[in-house]
Amino acid sequence: MGTDAPILVVDDDPVFLEYLVTRLGAAGHGVVSAGTGSEAPERCRSLRIDLVIADWRMPGMDGLELCRSLKADPALRQVYIILLTGRPGGPQDSPPAGRIGQDGSHRRGSFGGW
Repeated sequence: MGTDAPILVVDDDPVFLEYLVTRLGAAGHGVVSAGTGSEAPERCRSLRIDLVIADWRMPGMDGLELCRSLKADPALRQVYIILLTGRPGGPQDSPPAGRIGQDGSHRRGSFGGW
């Protein structure tokens, strides 16, 4: 996995998706996006993605299923995955980091307005 690989952002909310793409791009990162979890594994393969930032709750393949799918694929299991959630509350309302294979989880709003 190379250091020049783009970041893949996955979210079913087009406004938040565009926000993340814009913010990460402005910070100098190459960024690609997907509006559904089911699009993500193929994008990871074809673009040699190192990092996925995905919404935890999406229709169809949600962030948890996406994480399980990537970690089960020998070619993709090294992809670093951060799941985001907009759910209010404490740790009980966030995906448990590491228990389903993701490398981190964060609530939206904890990144200076994200």
